[in-house]
Amino acid sequence: MTKNQDSKHYLAELINLYSEQLDKPIASTFGELIQEIRKECIQELDQLRQVDMEAMLWAKSGSTKALLSP
Repeated sequence: MTKNQDSKHYLAELINLYSEQLDKPIASTFGELIQEIRKECIQELDQLRQVDMEAMLWAKSGSTKALLSP
C-alpha cells in the first residue's frame, strides 16, 4: 500500500471507531468531542480522495494529449 492508501484506510477505520463510540455510554460525556474529531477525519479523507481523483484526471488527460500529439 502507498502512504496515501494507508492514510485513507486509517482514516476510514477511525471514522468507523468514532461512529461506534457515539452509540456507547461514553458519548454522553464526550459526544461533542467525538463528533468533532470524526468530522475532521471525514474532511481529511474527502481531501485525500479529491487529490486522488485530480491526479487520475491529470494523468488521464496527459496520456490523452500524448496520444494526440504528432
